[in-house]
Amino acid sequence: MRHPWTGNVRELRNCIFESALWCSNPRLRATDLRLHPPTSEDPGATLVATLSQLHALYPADLYEHTQRLLLQWALATCEGNRTRAAALLGIGRSSLCGKLRRYGLDRG
Repeated sequence: MRHPWTGNVRELRNCIFESALWCSNPRLRATDLRLHPPTSEDPGATLVATLSQLHALYPADLYEHTQRLLLQWALATCEGNRTRAAALLGIGRSSLCGKLRRYGLDRG
């Protein structure tokens, strides 16, 4: 109730639906809601700045390094659930498993 909602009703409905889909509890709590704090800064601009910093650290293999970080983030976000991580990334589960093997992240 205290979160300022900047979207429309359809976006709110989608937020609730997505949160319920990913929630592992029988009852949806405020902490389960996939709300992002309002920000005046463009997240794309933040990502570009971060990529520039990563490029300075990994000039020869920026793509490889960022893809590995993205895979780790997706797995952590989905608590190790590969099906959900693949859906989050918009790829098939078999593609995800192949990428995990490629980067040595396949543990099982």
